[in-house]
Amino acid sequence: MSHTMSRTCRPGYHGPVAELGSAPPATGTSTVAGPRAGRSDSIARRTRSDARRRRQRSETAILTGIEQLLVDHRWSELTVDTVARAAGLSRTAFYRFFPDLGTVLVRLLADVSDEIARSGVAFWEAPVGSADALRAAAAGAAAVFRQHHALLRALADASSTDDELDRAYRRAVGRFVAATEARIRRDQLAGELSLDLDPTETARALVWGTERYLSKTYERRPMPDDMAVVDTVTRMWGVCGWRSGPSAALEHHQVR
Repeated sequence: MSHTMSRTCRPGYHGPVAELGSAPPATGTSTVAGPRAGRSDSIARRTRSDARRRRQRSETAILTGIEQLLVDHRWSELTVDTVARAAGLSRTAFYRFFPDLGTVLVRLLADVSDEIARSGVAFWEAPVGSADALRAAAAGAAAVFRQHHALLRALADASSTDDELDRAYRRAVGRFVAATEARIRRDQLAGELSLDLDPTETARALVWGTERYLSKTYERRPMPDDMAVVDTVTRMWGVCGWRSGPSAALEHHQVR
C-alpha cells in the first residue's frame, strides 16, 4: 500500500485541507441553536423576575393590610379571610405566602425591630461622650412606636397566649438589651459611667422600661406630645450618667 493510501485511511483523517489547520467537520448540534438557547434563557430569567416581583407585591399587600386592620380591630378579631380581603387576595392565595396569621405577625415584628435598631445605632455606636446620640436614639424609637402602635399592641396581646410569638418578642427586645449592656460596659471602661452600675440588670431595666412606656403611651387618645415623650425617655436613660444634648446644655448653664 502506498504512503498516500495509508495516510488517507487513518482513523480521523479528513483530507489534506485538515492537515493545513482547518477544523474537521462538525459532528454535534448545529450552531443555529446558540442564539435560540440564549433567547430562551433570557425569557426564563424575565419570567422568574416577574414572579418574584408578583410575590413581593402580594406579601407587601398582606403585611400592609394586616397592620391597617389592627388600627381598628384587636388581634383576636382578625381572621385569614379578613386579612386576605384587605390585601386583595383569596384565602388560598394567602396560604401560598404564610401558613397562618401568627407567622405574619412574626415577620412584622422583625421589620419593626429592624427599624428600632436603625434608630438605636445612633446611641449604641456613638463615640464616648457624644451628647446628642441619646436624644437622637430616643426620638427614633418614639417615632417607630408612634407609627406602629397598633401592631405593637397586637404583638403584646398575641404574645400573652402564643408561646412562639412570646419567644420571638423576647428575642427582639433581647437584642436591644445586649446592645445597651455593651454600651454600658464600654462607657464604664472609659470612665463615663459609674462602675457601681450592674451592666446587665441596668440594660434590662432601661430597655424593658422604655418598651412598656412607649407601648402604653402611644395607645392613649389623643396621643401625647412627641417632644414630651422624647424628653422623658432621654431623662430616664440619663439618670445612669449619660449626657443628652438638652441636659448637657442645662448642666452647663447651671454651672456658669
